[in-house]
Amino acid sequence: MCDSVVITGRVNDIASGSKQAEQSARFPNGLPCADDQIMGEWMAYIYQQKPLPSNFYGIPVTISVLDANGNFRNIGTARTDASGTFHLTWTPDITGEYTVVASFAGSNAYWPSSDQTAFSVDPALVTPAPQATQGPSMADQYILPIGVAIIIVMVIIGAVLALLVTRKHP
Repeated sequence: MCDSVVITGRVNDIASGSKQAEQSARFPNGLPCADDQIMGEWMAYIYQQKPLPSNFYGIPVTISVLDANGNFRNIGTARTDASGTFHLTWTPDITGEYTVVASFAGSNAYWPSSDQTAFSVDPALVTPAPQATQGPSMADQYILPIGVAIIIVMVIIGAVLALLVTRKHP
């Protein structure tokens, strides 16, 4: 029915510590959220200048849509990366307007949160079927060329006769 869409967004830590000068400078697009399983290493990296964890694991974001028919449904889960960005590729199944809801259920470190946006899917454009082209007619293929050939032959015969008549009578 239509092409796929990429639903993307960001989830950032907005705690007061994330607004400090050093953290704001290091993370100008916001401080990404990390999953509870690496929280200790992540906080050490953020606030104690420890090395970036090689096993960063972001938070799960549930993506749901409210479609043009009024159906609210979960279409998948995406996980944030070390920049705080998540994305999910999905193919809408009907035309019309969709409301997209991205939600995070919360964890031991973060409160739940959600946000929404919208997009619209237009009907597919109808491509007209190619029209068969008509081949040359019988007149174009045979009669016209034969007629032209007869005229050429008559002109040649007339020229030859004219030459012969003018030669016999000086």
